[in-house]
Order: sequence, then structure tokens, then C-alpha cells
Amino acid sequence: MVIDVAEDQFSALILKQSQPLILQFWAEWCGNSRKMIPIYAAVAEQLQERVLAYRLNIDHNPTVPRQYGIRGVPVFMIMHQGRILDTHTGVMEEGEFAAWIQRHLPAAG
Repeated sequence: MVIDVAEDQFSALILKQSQPLILQFWAEWCGNSRKMIPIYAAVAEQLQERVLAYRLNIDHNPTVPRQYGIRGVPVFMIMHQGRILDTHTGVMEEGEFAAWIQRHLPAAG
């Protein structure tokens, strides 16, 4: 499940999270953001035991994207304990997206 996050929740849900997570910066008007909705949802479901999935609407929450230098969407960040492990901008196919995320996750134990 992909959880919508607002700026007032950002610190508690994203920066203080001990579990690995994916954060998507997106916008409703962006065709590529909309194209990634079902792909992101499917991959989030596949990996739900290993990673949390969040998204932040840049139009409703403009401060955080500005702080991270977001200039276009969709942008995906893999984060762990408040640190950015990797960033990707644009559309990916489902398999490519899942593989990109898994490369940054600790081995399943």
C-alpha cells in the first residue's frame, strides 16, 4: 500500500523511520506521475514486508520538494533512517522499478 504523506507528517513518517522506505514526489497533472501509480502500487505490495511506500503531492506540499531540489516529477527516493540511498526521476517498467528498489534493501533474513 502506498501512503500519502503531508509536510506536517514528513519528519515523523519519513525522516525518523527506521525501516527502509520509498518516497515518491508526484503531481496529479503529470502524466508520468499518473503512469507510475499502478506500477508503484504493485511493487509496494510485492515488497511490503521489506519496505514502506509513501508519496508526497508537490502541489499540496511545496516546501519539502523545494528542500530536496525536486524540479520535475515523478521522483522516487529510497531512504533509510533519514538518509537518501538513491534517487530516480521518471517512469520505469514494473520489473525495472522493483529491481532498482531491491538493490538497496538489506538481504531478507
